[in-house]
Amino acid sequence: MMETIKHQDSGRPVVAARLLTGNLPVNSKVADPAAFIAAHEQFDAAFVAAVVAWQGVHGLTPDGAIGPDTWRAMAKAAPTCSTNRNRISAATLAIQLLLNGNIACDGIYGPRTKAAVVAYQSYSGLSADGIVGPKTWAKLLESGGDVAEAPCDACKIWFQPEDFKQADKRWGANMYSNHGDRGQTMANSGCGPTAMADIIATVKDKSQTPWTLAKLAMALGDRTYSNGTAWEFFIPHIMEHFHFSKAIKTATLDGLLACLDAGGYVVCSMGPGYWTSGGHYICVWKYDSTYIYANDPASSKRTKQAIAQFMRERKQFWCFWPETNNGGEQNANGDADPRDTDRAGDAVEPVTGEIIDISYHKGAIDFDALKPHVSLVIPRASIGSDIDTRFVEYATAMQARSIPFGVFCYSYARDTAKGEDEAIKIVKYASGFKPLFYAIDIEETCITQAGVRAFVKTLRDLGVKRIGAYVAHHLYATYRFDELRDLFDFVWIPRYKKDDDGLPTGTIPKYACDLWQYTSNGRIDGINGRVDKNVITGQGKSLAWFLGGD
Repeated sequence: MMETIKHQDSGRPVVAARLLTGNLPVNSKVADPAAFIAAHEQFDAAFVAAVVAWQGVHGLTPDGAIGPDTWRAMAKAAPTCSTNRNRISAATLAIQLLLNGNIACDGIYGPRTKAAVVAYQSYSGLSADGIVGPKTWAKLLESGGDVAEAPCDACKIWFQPEDFKQADKRWGANMYSNHGDRGQTMANSGCGPTAMADIIATVKDKSQTPWTLAKLAMALGDRTYSNGTAWEFFIPHIMEHFHFSKAIKTATLDGLLACLDAGGYVVCSMGPGYWTSGGHYICVWKYDSTYIYANDPASSKRTKQAIAQFMRERKQFWCFWPETNNGGEQNANGDADPRDTDRAGDAVEPVTGEIIDISYHKGAIDFDALKPHVSLVIPRASIGSDIDTRFVEYATAMQARSIPFGVFCYSYARDTAKGEDEAIKIVKYASGFKPLFYAIDIEETCITQAGVRAFVKTLRDLGVKRIGAYVAHHLYATYRFDELRDLFDFVWIPRYKKDDDGLPTGTIPKYACDLWQYTSNGRIDGINGRVDKNVITGQGKSLAWFLGGD
């Protein structure tokens, strides 16, 4: 059980108690968590009076001290919190304080906070659903101890940053030189800007790439004559240019781990050995008892190294601490999950109102059994220019049962002509069923921007009002999809880990989207075998919008 606290005590437990007794309301993001904690960590006389009043309301002995009975009463009275319930609230901030992992205490229940809750629940033997309900509250206030200043290892979470490669065809051949040497390219000397771009694109500005940072390095005079990127590029130049509130240069393991513990990222200069035969920059994002884990700008195969060997080969570290919004907003893609709701205990269970997508692979479907369990179905109407062999069967059955549906085309739009033809054909196949929207499935490597643009333009010319794009997560950057986003009314992205029950596993898309396909391993009445399931992310489009509303 939490320690007993009383008049004149101080620290994080006092702040948590203030938050859970309603003494300290939180209605918006806490911009400076350290200052907030310092301002409210004293158990003063005014809080004694507030505690006495709270204890009286809850049938406790009004002694003004917070001991086991009062902590238990707080756990019972605390509201359920998730990305979808009390997302910005005093209770959420209390959770962040009690977890004390590598998340900011900003009062926002975002993906990092949810991931830390999942880690804590797993460690504590609870249902790891990322929802703080009665069982998790009870465990938090039972085992929270004195909320030590050191991060909670059980609550430590890691988010791999963007993983750019210096030889990417978009910039690999570009000259990276301070004296016009065309033999100096991004592919052979751009590891510094690439490692730094992993961090900047993840925590500051997703439009930044290795090439934009390489151009910045050259403009700042940080491209050396023959040795790549100068150390000054990272600190002070990048730190100042992108307004990092905390960044340090060090060569110590303690400094590196402290930054990672806080949820930050580190650019490392490495000497000859595992990562390089000469000199090389990498981006470190995680560690465990054995290994340091990194994004290598020059390789997808080199991902980790034993700590002792790593320290023998390291030259210098530039540690970039997370900004104060990393509780929620920093990783805002998918920040609201409609399954994060209050149920029996804390467990997330399959609920009615699923959003699924289907194709002929599902075989015969019992639409009467399916109907009570879906809010929206997205059948594949076409494969390239050909009709899906079960589309008419599926669409007829759904139309007869008033099951809402949109349609998609699995595209091979390699050029303008192919894009136009696919658009014409899907309208031919689907328009008689009056689908709510049309979408293009972009996951074949032959697809070009010209083909996609032609598909969308043709649909618009044919009078289609709502058009979406399903974009393969691992090919998003390859397609340069940011250049295409404005063509579409919604974006739909798959990213998931397979599990047994088809529930979200926390692998949220790195890119903003309106629909997240979170599993291909789901189950639902009416369909034999596995099914793709999707959730609305809260990025601006509601279920009502997908069903035809404004």
